[in-house]
Amino acid sequence: MRKPDKTVLAVAVGRGAALLAGTGPSLGGVAGTVDWPFVGTFFGAMEAAAFGALVGAVDGLVLGVFLSGTASNWSARVVSALLVLVAELVAVRFYRGAIDVPVPVEVVLVLVGVAAGAAAGPLVAYGVRPAAVEPSPAVAAPSRVIGRVVSLGACVGAGFGAVAGFIIGVRTYLPTSPFAAVEGAVFGSVTGLMLACLVLGVAVLPRLRARR
Repeated sequence: MRKPDKTVLAVAVGRGAALLAGTGPSLGGVAGTVDWPFVGTFFGAMEAAAFGALVGAVDGLVLGVFLSGTASNWSARVVSALLVLVAELVAVRFYRGAIDVPVPVEVVLVLVGVAAGAAAGPLVAYGVRPAAVEPSPAVAAPSRVIGRVVSLGACVGAGFGAVAGFIIGVRTYLPTSPFAAVEGAVFGSVTGLMLACLVLGVAVLPRLRARR
């Protein structure tokens, strides 16, 4: 096995952290929504983002060390999937946070996480390139499109969250309803961001291929 270049290794760690930190909020947000909509969504997404970034960094490190000098997509998928599976099983066993979901939901989320890890493995190990030779306008200006989708998701989520918070505040204790609206907007914006990231992932990831 060839000794990996430190720069290449660092880039792989960064790619892993970025990709799985983007996947984590979607899974954690779903778990939080099942347990406690809006509030649970917020905390579930935040916790899963940090956990996903950590697992992704380790994934990039492992792939960078053991697959240096190779170009096997399947090896990258298997290694990444196994590493994500182990990390998720450890989290399921030892997590003692506020989010609590039924066992069937846990099983589904673990399986989705493993599938996401397998899909991301080659991208983490070898880098990415657009699949299309002739880029569409969406690919030609990715930062602008991503910015619009993320902003729209956050604004729509904040709007719904503010309305929901205000209604809850009015029904419970009227003087605090403005504060409940602000709190709902914060939680709702994270829900919107989570959904926006999910939409972007579905739209963008199929257009990417591992650099070989």
